[in-house]
Amino acid sequence: AVDRPALPPEPARSPWARLGVLWKTREVSTLFVLALEVAFFTWYLWPESDRAHPFFNLDNGVLVLKYSALYGIAAIGAAMVIISGGVDLSPGAVMALSGVVTGSLFVQSGQPLAIAVAGGLAMGLLAGALSAVLVTAVRLPPFIATLGVMGIARGAAFIITEGRYFDLSSRIPAGWRPFGIPADWLAPIMLLALAVVFQAMMTGFQWGRAVFAIGGNETAAHFSGIRVGAVKASVYVFAA
Repeated sequence: AVDRPALPPEPARSPWARLGVLWKTREVSTLFVLALEVAFFTWYLWPESDRAHPFFNLDNGVLVLKYSALYGIAAIGAAMVIISGGVDLSPGAVMALSGVVTGSLFVQSGQPLAIAVAGGLAMGLLAGALSAVLVTAVRLPPFIATLGVMGIARGAAFIITEGRYFDLSSRIPAGWRPFGIPADWLAPIMLLALAVVFQAMMTGFQWGRAVFAIGGNETAAHFSGIRVGAVKASVYVFAA
């Protein structure tokens, strides 16, 4: 055995260099931009006299979280599709169609809320299955396939509503707390729960590793024994 000379120790990084490395982390820079936005609106909307702050308060924070959670939940599904190397243009339209179906069943048909929500989820699964068939069986480019599904879902939502809106709050009792959770916290909690499930699926299961493999090199994934068509179809169904 030949003794190899020891490598010289790496020079110590200055605090500014460490901050530069930290800034290159995408999540940290995103949080920094978010903090700047909050600071700006806190300053810009600072109230006069002793009035409560119209922006920087708990109720408004919960409201922002509630409506942001809708986009976050859609982003989780879109992330699956992007990781698999595809693209999905239909999440917004599919969310609208699922919500319209839920509202129609709950408000117009008088169905229980659980059945109405199940109907909305079933509509989402149907839209995802249509995208999967167009991408994997018909072999349309994902951009074209999901663009078509977006148009179909948007048109179906307009047909169901006939230009009206469904007031779900008219049938939900005041102070409704599903599972003991305040209604305004339901969407943020659902977002966190789905994010944990997504992380577990993508890193702890063979299915998730197959999705990464397909997104990296679909041909190599096929020759390594991965059922590319089935995995890609499941991605679009899960996303919807």
